[in-house]
Amino acid sequence: MTHEIAVVTTWEEFRERWMGGRPRQNFLLRGAMFPYQFTSPPLPDVLEGVREDEGTRILCGVVDETGKPGPYPEFQQMTTEQAVQSSALVAHFDSRRFGGPGQVFEGAAKIFDAWHDDLRQHGFSWNEPMAQRALFWGGPHCHSGYHYDSSYVLAWQVVGRKRFCWLKDPEKWCPHEVRRDNADFYDRMPCPPGITPDDVIECEMQPGDVLWNIMLTPHWVYSLDETCYSFNLTHFDLRCDGQASPIEEELKEIRRERERQQEMLTVQEKAA
Repeated sequence: MTHEIAVVTTWEEFRERWMGGRPRQNFLLRGAMFPYQFTSPPLPDVLEGVREDEGTRILCGVVDETGKPGPYPEFQQMTTEQAVQSSALVAHFDSRRFGGPGQVFEGAAKIFDAWHDDLRQHGFSWNEPMAQRALFWGGPHCHSGYHYDSSYVLAWQVVGRKRFCWLKDPEKWCPHEVRRDNADFYDRMPCPPGITPDDVIECEMQPGDVLWNIMLTPHWVYSLDETCYSFNLTHFDLRCDGQASPIEEELKEIRRERERQQEMLTVQEKAA
């Protein structure tokens, strides 16, 4: 559905909008916000560089009756040429493993570091040990499934095109009760029935596009008619001038409540 998507080009504006607003909405970063470029190796080289690593996760991007990607055992028997054009979703949550001299993502780490330096210089902090520098790869017409993330994410489209979709009114479809039940279990989250094209914002991401994805905001992503991949940088416990967002505080309270319930259950079991 055609909808105007906000574009942020200055740090002053980013500091005002990073939490997502009401309703929470994603936005694009351009210009001085992300002036970096990365020249990708050919796709066969990228795939061969990551597919055998123990941390690589491979699923089938043709969603099943649950609306979620499923196993894809036949992928490992494919030739590189077949695999590049297959319906594979390939994910690795630490692309730094492939960023050394002569490796497929050589030079990318310097860009990630530059982005993080920019964040710090403009008053932001986050849980750096938990930060992920993830690779997400999708074959033609692959679908991620409906989900949300437990952190703010910078999604940097590197090769190919994909459509990043989210809801105009996330509170309508994903109120507090749903977030409470599904926080940290995003891959189990069902897509609610009744969503129509009028409820959805679609952003067609081209190579080089950068999207700021708001945490706990439902979205789904699908590649178009070509294989594509992005780098996605997570920012857990993100704060600006020491202030966390309301949605971040909500997530912390959800986790505290779960801990209290688990403690009570443990006491009851010991008393039984």
